[in-house]
Amino acid sequence: MKKVILTIAVSIFLIAANEVKSFGQATQQQVDGLNQSNDNTIQLFNGENLDGWYTFLKDRGRDKDPKNVFTVTDGMIRISGEEWGCITTLDEYENYKLEIEFKWGELSFEPRLDNARDCGVLLHSQGEDGGSSGTWIHSIECQMIEGGTGDFIVVGDGSDQFQITSTVAMEKQGNSFVFQPGGHLETINAGRINWFARDPEWKDKLGFRGKNDIEKKLGEWNTLVCIAEGDQITIFLNGVLVNKATKVKPSKGRIQIQSESAEVYFRKVELTPLSQKNEEANWTNLLDNELSHWDNYLSYRYPEGYKGEVPKDKDGNVLAPIGVNQDHYDVFTVIEENNEPVLKISGEIYGCVSTIEEYANYHLRLKVKWGDKKWHPRKALLKDSGVLYHSIGPHGAEGWRSWMLSQEFQVMEGHFGDFWNQANSAIDIRAYIPEYIMNPVADKSQAFLAMGAGEKIPGYCMRSANFEKPHGEWNTLELICFENKSIHIVNGEVVMILRNSRYVEDGEIIPMIKGKIQLQSEASEVFYKNIEIRNLESLPDEYAQYYE
Repeated sequence: MKKVILTIAVSIFLIAANEVKSFGQATQQQVDGLNQSNDNTIQLFNGENLDGWYTFLKDRGRDKDPKNVFTVTDGMIRISGEEWGCITTLDEYENYKLEIEFKWGELSFEPRLDNARDCGVLLHSQGEDGGSSGTWIHSIECQMIEGGTGDFIVVGDGSDQFQITSTVAMEKQGNSFVFQPGGHLETINAGRINWFARDPEWKDKLGFRGKNDIEKKLGEWNTLVCIAEGDQITIFLNGVLVNKATKVKPSKGRIQIQSESAEVYFRKVELTPLSQKNEEANWTNLLDNELSHWDNYLSYRYPEGYKGEVPKDKDGNVLAPIGVNQDHYDVFTVIEENNEPVLKISGEIYGCVSTIEEYANYHLRLKVKWGDKKWHPRKALLKDSGVLYHSIGPHGAEGWRSWMLSQEFQVMEGHFGDFWNQANSAIDIRAYIPEYIMNPVADKSQAFLAMGAGEKIPGYCMRSANFEKPHGEWNTLELICFENKSIHIVNGEVVMILRNSRYVEDGEIIPMIKGKIQLQSEASEVFYKNIEIRNLESLPDEYAQYYE
């Protein structure tokens, strides 16, 4: 059999597989530990009958099973597979750990008599029986198929009401994405995302086994665990994390187990509710009509042709900046759009709004879009703003005398997610320099390069790619900050990986891991809304691997 190649070489694949296996085992142990004290576990299968379930068969309907496709024998659910359909829970569920023990039987039936044994657990099922192909309720499927157990399939209606997002490899297997921790994000509302080590030479053939299959041999028991928590689903097969989806829609519903031409047995179907975790309740809204979480600062109204000189009056005296909370020019105002507060920054005068509080170890998310106006000295240049984080010290510390010492998540036309150092800050970024006279470009596959104060490379790096939406549309920006690490995310795409945030003062290198957040006014009209922040107790798993 040919060697499995998921990316470029077998060695790379095996390293990735081992890393995911170790991570999967550790994560499942953590969940098991949390649930050991949980006495609310629900036995969805009681070992005797199908109480709590109803049957559905294509072309027959509900609870009409003359051929005994679904039976209980010797303490096991037997699904013969002779007709297509499912058993479906009477109740809906959300936020749970579902643990199933299954093994394949010997029998198979048309139309898949000689094809790989096939079944599936359909989660978050919503809608009518038979809504999909006359057989199943629309849902998110954890696939059970020889060689492909742990795949995700969206059994949806083609709308965004049934969809998942996952980190995937650059190369597809046929028309299917392949789960890869640390890969790029893809969202699907149809089709599948294969488990991380699915054999690229997979054949829909009875008895198929891939070289790196985690599923056990025919007739042996497998443990399949699906953890549905909030809008995430994580799949473990025999103790190994094999697939994970985020931004799952819907996030609750009934559970179906399929009959699909293959005999299969289940001896455990057990559901443990997880402590209700209302993720949205953990977010703090930073934008209200009074801008009560923010101060504002204005420096100067810079003229056309300004080149960085200290502003002076006609007699040569140095001019003081406008200052803190002296916005008599309505540079920063809150307007309403669709009954939501929106921060309008006119851009007419350089400056910022800065949070009153300092923050460390957080996830910041917000939406931003451009207005139409531009001002001197950037009338002929790209529209510009920015999110400045770990901001400390006085305003006006950098060359434009407008902002605090900080790290910048750039907001510029075509350059959402670029990095700029402000004043004497520095940081390391996964990036490369295309040629010695060019700017560094972020690339999460590259080594970290030191940039900024005290380093050979100046404090600017371009994002990995442009994911900005067309003018007038809202863009979603996310900033992950944990300890000395930060991640820039634009419209769901990771565009920069950073670490070792610091600043230099009198030759001393000082860690820079906490501070205020600033939103820039920089000669361009710009709008911000849905500005929210939440505390992080650890770096999320989906991002931690960027630092391995």
